Amino acid sequence: MIVTGTKQEYNAPERYEQKYKPILYPLLNLLETAIKYSANTSPAGRKDVKYRTIDPVNWGQYGIPAGGGLVFAEKLDCTMVQFQNLKIKKLNC
Repeated sequence: MIVTGTKQEYNAPERYEQKYKPILYPLLNLLETAIKYSANTSPAGRKDVKYRTIDPVNWGQYGIPAGGGLVFAEKLDCTMVQFQNLKIKKLNC
């Protein structure tokens, strides 16, 4: 999940213009680039990182729900990222 603060009064189109396009999507692109060039990911995963995103634009108005309550009451916009083929090598520290 990539998260940024937001304003409760934004509607969905405003969220895309004010938060998703200038902040969240560029961060997602940086994450994808970092994965592609990381020595800690498998070569197959680096060549073609497959993922899907979900943009829950209404969470910025109400908070992030879970288990019948709110995980965060703060007003946040986020894009949730689900990787389908990412393999991270085990690090021995």
